[in-house]
Amino acid sequence: MNDLNPNLQQQPSDRTPRAEPPTARVKRRAPLSPVWLVPLAAAGVALYVAIHAFLARGPLITLTFKTADGLVAHQTEVRHKAVKLGTVDEISLTEDMSHVVVRVRMEAQAKPLLTDRARFWVVRPRLGGGLAGLQTGLETLVSGAYLAVDPGPPGGRHVDSYQGLEEPPSVRSDEPGRVIRLQSDRLGSIGAGAPVYHRDVRVGEVLSYETGAADGPVSIRVFVRAPFDSSVRDATHFWNTSGLSLDMGPRGLHLEFRSLTTALSGGIAFETPLAARSGKPSADTKVFELYDSEAAAEAGFYERVPCVTYLDSSLSGLAVGAPVQLLGVQMGIVTGQKLVFNEAGHLVARVTFDMQPTRALEDPSRSARELTTYILSQGLQVEISSTNFVTGQKVLSLEYARDKAELRTEDGALLVPGGGGGGLTDMTSSLGAIAAKLNQIPFADIGRNVDRTLRSVNEVVSGPKLQNTLNELSLTLQEVRRLAHDTNAGMAPALARLPQLAEQMQQAAQNLNAALGESGYGQSSSFQHDMTELVTQARDAARSIRLFVEYLERHPEALIRGRSGGDNP
Repeated sequence: MNDLNPNLQQQPSDRTPRAEPPTARVKRRAPLSPVWLVPLAAAGVALYVAIHAFLARGPLITLTFKTADGLVAHQTEVRHKAVKLGTVDEISLTEDMSHVVVRVRMEAQAKPLLTDRARFWVVRPRLGGGLAGLQTGLETLVSGAYLAVDPGPPGGRHVDSYQGLEEPPSVRSDEPGRVIRLQSDRLGSIGAGAPVYHRDVRVGEVLSYETGAADGPVSIRVFVRAPFDSSVRDATHFWNTSGLSLDMGPRGLHLEFRSLTTALSGGIAFETPLAARSGKPSADTKVFELYDSEAAAEAGFYERVPCVTYLDSSLSGLAVGAPVQLLGVQMGIVTGQKLVFNEAGHLVARVTFDMQPTRALEDPSRSARELTTYILSQGLQVEISSTNFVTGQKVLSLEYARDKAELRTEDGALLVPGGGGGGLTDMTSSLGAIAAKLNQIPFADIGRNVDRTLRSVNEVVSGPKLQNTLNELSLTLQEVRRLAHDTNAGMAPALARLPQLAEQMQQAAQNLNAALGESGYGQSSSFQHDMTELVTQARDAARSIRLFVEYLERHPEALIRGRSGGDNP
């Protein structure tokens, strides 16, 4: 037990004198614990942040929008070139509830940007404006909407209230260029943000468009960046490159699209003729026409001479914009077609087209109208020709006419004579005429007559009269054959001696002629004449006997039936 309690061992015994109690010692603690350093450090950091925020705090500005869609107080940021310049502090409505007032606390570094030339807009998720708009839309879908600012050109006075833009501007102060106005009858798939191309290089984009009057053209504003804006001349042509272009013309199936961006959201391209590139840039007030296609824009490079013709053939397959060809070379373009009554009161097709002779001819000494007049005065007429038998596409073809007609004018346009359909149309008309003539042939009556004739022939052939006649003819031929045989057998010796007799008479005539020459009687003119006549008659008799024998050898039946008129002895 004593071992367990050491204090008991120290108790003095009764025999030992009592000792003095020990003196207590008090240990003093440190004045401040190290634990307090943590909150002190946090307070210092907070004070530093507050002071830094106060020093970095910029002015409070007010923005007015039609809607606050996508804006959140104390969360939506103001950015410029992806750098944060402020945060939305408060969102409220105007007194008339028509607009939204957004108060934004800007940072101190943004103070130089807050001039009357600055512009603010909300960047929201959107899928318009091509691939660039699609990229912005995906970005804002992840991070949310934000406010963007364009400082504008340098200078200006400081303001703290702005009217926000409802659409993002395409022209920025840090991107030089110029705005060009276009007009077109139709917009197609072109929208704000659509790209603008020059030689397949993206040099700008579409800013906006306005329809104006209900039946008027569409006005389009495009921005072209520098230095490409200096390439726009008065002769520059713009055309629509929206979507895909599918053509089945003389070259066959032709598919074309400039880029994936234009296929999705449309686009515009422009080009300047080589002869006009040395001129001055166009004025800012110049309004350009927007063509539907590159082919239409190319046709606009050349001076046009209006012409008109009247056709009485079908215009199926001939569309506005179809080429006008001379010897297979395009010399113009079709501009319109309609039906009218001619002087006789019949309906005909009135086709208008523009001749462009400078497409294939170069004659500086003549104007386009003079050159067109000279070409058409050579006796040309207009015909419709097919260029693709699969699709039925047709063109106007200038062909030389048989009769040269006088070239006239109609309302300032050259009046060109109209000919036939030409090509497949003429062949179709010829086949139609042949078919009409064939339809006039009474095949049914002819068939009935032939049928009656065959029945009559069949009755005659199979009748007893023909059989009796054939039997009698067979018997007669047998009798003739037997008579010819008997005649040949009886006259064979006489016929065999006839050649010998003719030979003897010929020899006698020769001997007589020789004897007379030797005796001298031939010198008497009368005697000589008589003897010569006798010899000639003897020679003719011998020749006649020889021919008679040869004829009987070829035609022994002549002894029975006589000699026919066609037999040659």
